[in-house]
Amino acid sequence: MCTSYSFPGRNCCVVSDNAGGRSGYALGVHDDARTLDLLREFIAALDRRLPQIERAGEAAITAEAAHLRARAAERIAELEKLTRKV
Repeated sequence: MCTSYSFPGRNCCVVSDNAGGRSGYALGVHDDARTLDLLREFIAALDRRLPQIERAGEAAITAEAAHLRARAAERIAELEKLTRKV
């Protein structure tokens, strides 16, 4: 799970992973340009992913990947709009 916080010119994402009995948190703070690069890389990685239809739960994984891609594209649009204003 990623909780994002935005401040003028800065973006922060707090990531927590409780899957498989693990628990951990990572914090990243980036300027808008770096965040745009990371989001574009993320979308490219999702686009390269090939569904593994023989795997259990693949439909859910594919649906979540599509949701994450859409959210990343929305965030790119928001950041591009903000950076054009500056």
